[in-house]
Amino acid sequence: ESLSGLRLETTQIATGLSHPWGIAVLPEGGYLVTERSGQLRVVDTNGDLVEAPVTGLPDLLAEGQGGLLDVELAPDFAQTRHIFFTYAKPHADGGSSTAAARATLSDDLTSLDDVRDIFVQTPPSPNAMHYGSRVVPNGDEVYVTTGEHFVPAERVFAQDLDKTYGKIVRVTGDGEAVAGNPFADQA
Repeated sequence: ESLSGLRLETTQIATGLSHPWGIAVLPEGGYLVTERSGQLRVVDTNGDLVEAPVTGLPDLLAEGQGGLLDVELAPDFAQTRHIFFTYAKPHADGGSSTAAARATLSDDLTSLDDVRDIFVQTPPSPNAMHYGSRVVPNGDEVYVTTGEHFVPAERVFAQDLDKTYGKIVRVTGDGEAVAGNPFADQA
């Protein structure tokens, strides 16, 4: 079927964002928006960008293609206020990894508490590119995509089960292996 008859309309809902990357629709209206530069922002129900970013994010590497990446609400957000997000996690050796975290968003949308990594890509990469990085909560499971970091020698890591480059990883909301994972004993 041809798409030539379809018309696409766009509507700008907020301005003033720096490299917006991920967006989550809040049930009470408005949005959470990640800025690759390392801020988690709120766009209110009127479409206005709240001036102060959400506080409580972990240290992240906002360099190259790294920074604060995706964000999604937990399926039980209304009860738990949990959100999931992905980011470029810096390591002491100068490398970085795609990481996924879970946090509790305050009722007033100003801060994160109980921030904990539920997944950290291994091994760390020296290259701040190709993080991949989408996070999709699904029931009690969370899916996280990872990139191959655009280092020629590391691109083959996507074929290695003992490395988490170029993969779709499935963990629980607490970061544990999901029961029935067919590759758990090979990682």
